[in-house]
Amino acid sequence: MLTFLQSEMERQSEKDEFDTNTYMTSLMTTCFGRLLLWSPRLPSTQDVVSLNFSEIPIGSVCIADVQFKGRGRSQNVWESPKGALLFSFTIQMEDGHVVPLVQYVVCLAVTEAIKDLSL
Repeated sequence: MLTFLQSEMERQSEKDEFDTNTYMTSLMTTCFGRLLLWSPRLPSTQDVVSLNFSEIPIGSVCIADVQFKGRGRSQNVWESPKGALLFSFTIQMEDGHVVPLVQYVVCLAVTEAIKDLSL
């Protein structure tokens, strides 16, 4: 299921924006990433996920083409231009000690997937 955030859906036709159709048709999971929240521009994908955590299913992914108030673990803050990979997702883990490692596993998996696609 794809949910567009904001009223900027018509802008999706631009070449340099995230291709939601390719994402949804290429997805090979049963749960993770099946609910996609996409917007061309957001203050922070993490804010969207955090503020809606109890309303969206585990495995939901929020993607923005541009973040202008991005934040991450330990309150790190940044601005992110077009072309960067900007996303947050919901996950439920029993052992909070492994949470810091998740970001590294996800980054490695994304890197390997991009290499496999020869992008």
